[in-house]
Amino acid sequence: MGEGAPSPATTSVGDNGMGHPMRYDAERVRILLERHRQATGSARAAELLADLPDALLHFVKVVPTEYRRALADLESVAVAAE
Repeated sequence: MGEGAPSPATTSVGDNGMGHPMRYDAERVRILLERHRQATGSARAAELLADLPDALLHFVKVVPTEYRRALADLESVAVAAE
């Protein structure tokens, strides 16, 4: 996709582009950056997208411990049900 070109609708990650809260973090960041760039014309978002692998090294995900545990429990139940 060329710089400045609009990205197609993001359907690769479920739930309106957000998906499961513990998976697909890099894809989620890319989607959010693309949407922000499209909506605002942000030069900073374009810079981050131009070198996304390096930019991702500077993002930090913060998840409350209990929330992380609850998600892991739900995942265990889902796997056991299969």
